[in-house]
Amino acid sequence: MKIVLWLAVFVPAVFLAMVAYVAPRARTALGVLRVATKVSRKFVLWTIVLIVGMQLFQALLLP
Repeated sequence: MKIVLWLAVFVPAVFLAMVAYVAPRARTALGVLRVATKVSRKFVLWTIVLIVGMQLFQALLLP
C-alpha cells in the first residue's frame, strides 16, 4: 500500500516538474505534453528500477 501512495504523489510531481523543464523548448502546448510525458516516463521507470535493485541488494546481500 505504501508504494501506491508513493506513486500517487511521485508521478504527478515528476510530470509537473518536467512540464516546467521542457516548456521553454517546445513550440505548442501539445509539444510540451508529449515531451514531458516521454521524459517523465523515463524518469519514473529508472527510479522504479533503482528502488527494486536496492531492495534486492538489501534482501540478498545484507543480513
